[in-house]
Amino acid sequence: MSLFTMRHHYVIAMAAYVISVALDYIDGPAARVFKQETSFGALMDLVTDRCTSTCLMVMLSSLHPEYMILLQILLSLDIASHWFHHYRPH
Repeated sequence: MSLFTMRHHYVIAMAAYVISVALDYIDGPAARVFKQETSFGALMDLVTDRCTSTCLMVMLSSLHPEYMILLQILLSLDIASHWFHHYRPH
């Protein structure tokens, strides 16, 4: 919902994004508590989170081109840090 509304209804988009982040914060621990976690689920969570971050950064870059370089750096850092976190040696 956030991705569809962010261009013209930023308050709705922000509320949807905050709800999404809150639910994402809960679903990992819930999966572990109920023994529902899988490697595939963890990877899908990583990929969908990065896709959402990318869409948000692209939209912010189009709305505020003066911050494009900073947003590109933040996006690169977001992708790289989560990749290394997911594939770190255990």
